[in-house]
Amino acid sequence: MEENVKETKTEKGISLVDLWIILKKYWLQLVVFTVIATVAAGILANSLVQMTYTASIRLILNPNNVYKTLAANASQQRVVNEFGLSVYPSLKDFLTSTNVVTNMVKERAKTDDTIDKSVSKGNIACTQAEDSLMFTITYTTSSSQENARATVKAISDALIEISELDPDGNKVDKVDEKPQYLYPFGGMLYHDENLEKDISSSASKPWKLYPILTFVVVFVLLYVYFLLINIFDDSVKSKAEIEEITDFNVIAFIEDITEQKKKKKNA
Repeated sequence: MEENVKETKTEKGISLVDLWIILKKYWLQLVVFTVIATVAAGILANSLVQMTYTASIRLILNPNNVYKTLAANASQQRVVNEFGLSVYPSLKDFLTSTNVVTNMVKERAKTDDTIDKSVSKGNIACTQAEDSLMFTITYTTSSSQENARATVKAISDALIEISELDPDGNKVDKVDEKPQYLYPFGGMLYHDENLEKDISSSASKPWKLYPILTFVVVFVLLYVYFLLINIFDDSVKSKAEIEEITDFNVIAFIEDITEQKKKKKNA
């Protein structure tokens, strides 16, 4: 009999109606356990996740500093801009993948308490608007907002200083008609005073994602658990199931009234 029940359920499969019935049957357990887990995850995340501080500053790639003679007309200016855009990937890679800039910032942090001394542990990012010679340097840290602002300024200053070095590591003499630079972006970084003052910063504590994920994961796992319980339940619960399994018409059957008695006692 039990084997027949299993085979019948397997052949029949799970329909949308069955899924809805399971949801209605176990909705209280699903809600209670999911809410408890979500609240617990929110409390833990709020206490364990650190506050993060982000500051950003904008710089301009200015190829005209290198190719002044190419800016005579519109077509030559386009060549200059395309060259600047092609240089950006190497500039970004240099800033985010090497320690040259961060080492300079660490040296400055020894004499400036506002600069983050653990700059290498923070996150440095570089982004560029599409087809634009303006790019943004962003620094994220868990120390303080003041540290974030001072550090991103120190990063931009260090990057500009490095861009003005010649192949021997000395500062380029800009009086020369054709100065030689150490890096591909040499002589191309430009500080606009208005942009320099416009250092944007923000603070955030990204803990809300954890309770949301917990809610989804716990709800799904519990629902799957109750679904499996229903699939592997060998008991026959209705007259229709008996007729489906035996292929006989059932005139009468004895219903299990245990649950009904429990409900009456609780009432």
